[in-house]
Amino acid sequence: MQWSISIGLYDNSVVAVDDQSGVNVGTPPCHLMESRSLSSYLTGYVHDLMGNIIRRRAMLESLRGRVLRCQANDVARKADVVKPFLKTFRRVPKRKPEGDPAVPPPKKRAMKNSSVSFDIPQECHLWVGSRRVPKRKPEGDPAVPPPKKRAMKNSSVSFDIPQECHLWRLPDELLFDIVNLLDTDSLRSLSQVSKLLQGFSGRRYLAAVGFKFPIAGWLDLNEAVCEALPVWRRVSFRTVHTLWFTSSQVLTRQQLGAMCAFFDSLEDTQAVHRVHMHLYVDPTSISPIFGSLLASIQRSGCSELHASTHSVSCGSIRIPRKVHLFPSGLASLTSLNVSSPIFFFPHTIRFTLSMLQTAPLASLRLNNTGLNPVQWAALLRKVNLPHLAELEVDQSCPLRALTSFLIAHQAVSKLSISHYGVPTLSMQRTIRRPALHSLRELVGSAASVLGFLKSVTLSGNFQSLRIKFPPYYPGENVFPSILSCAEYLPHLPSLEIAMPTITSLDELATFVAFPMNDRRIVPARHLTLRGTHPVLSTPDVLDIIGHCGPWLRAFPNVRTLHIATGRPLALDRYRDIFCPFTREDLEVAIIPY
Repeated sequence: MQWSISIGLYDNSVVAVDDQSGVNVGTPPCHLMESRSLSSYLTGYVHDLMGNIIRRRAMLESLRGRVLRCQANDVARKADVVKPFLKTFRRVPKRKPEGDPAVPPPKKRAMKNSSVSFDIPQECHLWVGSRRVPKRKPEGDPAVPPPKKRAMKNSSVSFDIPQECHLWRLPDELLFDIVNLLDTDSLRSLSQVSKLLQGFSGRRYLAAVGFKFPIAGWLDLNEAVCEALPVWRRVSFRTVHTLWFTSSQVLTRQQLGAMCAFFDSLEDTQAVHRVHMHLYVDPTSISPIFGSLLASIQRSGCSELHASTHSVSCGSIRIPRKVHLFPSGLASLTSLNVSSPIFFFPHTIRFTLSMLQTAPLASLRLNNTGLNPVQWAALLRKVNLPHLAELEVDQSCPLRALTSFLIAHQAVSKLSISHYGVPTLSMQRTIRRPALHSLRELVGSAASVLGFLKSVTLSGNFQSLRIKFPPYYPGENVFPSILSCAEYLPHLPSLEIAMPTITSLDELATFVAFPMNDRRIVPARHLTLRGTHPVLSTPDVLDIIGHCGPWLRAFPNVRTLHIATGRPLALDRYRDIFCPFTREDLEVAIIPY
């Protein structure tokens, strides 16, 4: 082996360069060149340089041989490990595949630094009943962390993430211009990338979809902006006292999923105190996500849930015997107001029964449920609410099952029977009537209240009776029914009568007619007459309270008369109407509706 070097003068100094590697192998000191002649010095200096080069090349050859021996030993060691297991494989003879030329041949894997290759079957029985060979950790400096990798979901492909994204180098003005050119779907996707882009695109997206921020703790939503709830949660969320959601069409799975994600992010935060939902739902195509939405609302720490639906068709209602309930420690609802049969469908019955058995409910209202008397009885047997104080059911609930429920829940102080549903047959007056000592207030129509009073006995602590007529007028004189209810309450202190909406003079005359031959009285000392709601007080609606003066003949003990109506008359006018039929010291007052 031969080597050659080039020696030349550069800047009054001698430079020696290896011609093969181009490396500067040495520069002689200047003071030696001054003391000797140039020819004698170069002769000795070249011999020294040649010796240094020979020693360096010998060292490199030694290192190269050592590396090759280590690689050979590593290959042999791997071959020794693989050879015992190769016997379990059935060798496939090397031949060209026959048949369709488009089918690729079987894959082969070659060992590193080796020409040995073998076929890998599609299914390997090597790991059945055997122990896997552990993977060796890569050798290197343990203090140096490996490069970060991000794996794609449901994929084994991984790639390195650069430490710096060039997008952050763009000025804010350019980012604003980019965001202003995007549509709503792109803005929603961009707000989920990072906090920086969330600040640029989040509010722009909320403004594009028409999202209205809460005012005085009140958030009003519809189906057009429900998908913006997760974006609002990340961008500028604040605590809301009441969330009112109304939909005029069937919600899609994507819209229900967005609401689910919003309430899931509020788990155990109690950031929304009250939730009102009025949904337009098709029971035949209801999604299981609706049941998940109700569970998400319950987990968010909401204390009041009011839900009603407008169904386009009737679905199947079934009260199961057994159902897997939610854990009792997760329930936080204290008030549940349900006015829809959808809460008793298969996808939502778990939520309903869980709340009726595990939630600390103090107020429960079940109206327009679509349940028949048998289903009502089965449902009330499953309810276990020791803290329940207010209960409202529709008139489809059988009185016998309702009485048994109230006996088991002595903490109920207020009972309301709404006009929804088909009225059940009233119970005949029985000799043994159970006593309800905790009931203080009873609300319902005259027929519903009378049927209930025939089946129970109320204690002397009963405070108030509220007679509410349905919005439609039945077309008959109902005052005798009021007198019949008063017979079962000899110590009634307060009575309130809510008038229906009447637009015909003939119906008005029939409704306010007083039975002159009826000698029964009402012992109430406080009487409240509630007329038409201000919203419904149109010019064609007649004023009923102004024609009820003769009724006070049946109230000999009345001391105060309160009037609440949408179009009240003058106070002196009311005194002229009612005082001729009762005590002269009657106190008349007009109260807000």
